[in-house]
Amino acid sequence: MKLEMNENEDFTISISKEEFFKCFEPDAISSESSSTQAESKDETKDITDIRAEVTNILSRIGVPRSLKGFLFLREAIMLSVSDRSYVEHITKELYPAVAKKFQTTPPKTERSIRHAIEVVFSRGNAEILDDTFRYSVNPASGKVTNSEFIATIADDLNLKGW
Repeated sequence: MKLEMNENEDFTISISKEEFFKCFEPDAISSESSSTQAESKDETKDITDIRAEVTNILSRIGVPRSLKGFLFLREAIMLSVSDRSYVEHITKELYPAVAKKFQTTPPKTERSIRHAIEVVFSRGNAEILDDTFRYSVNPASGKVTNSEFIATIADDLNLKGW
């Protein structure tokens, strides 16, 4: 194989017939792609598993799936499980990351999450909420902040090994 660059900075690759066809031999294809496929399957499985776990937690707590805030919360929690710095920089990093994924704005993301949390604390199962959030609930408002909600669930998942 030979790699050349011309005066226009374009690259040309020259390869012999034997080298070209060798790339398509069954042994070459399976040995290269099997490790990549295995890694990809593990990564997909992890994402699917964590998504299912977060979905179950949010449903058990009482977040209605019909709210946009449900999707935003799920994504925010998944990001926070993978990188704790999102919880520490919720306004500057987390909301913009979630907003970008759902093609919306960070303020709309924050508002949808806040609305979902308000709905949970007005309609949700008091025992489960008390057990999950214990001392985080503000006595004046009767609910937790967005960052406390996300951080509590993300921390619980991290403690469980996610």
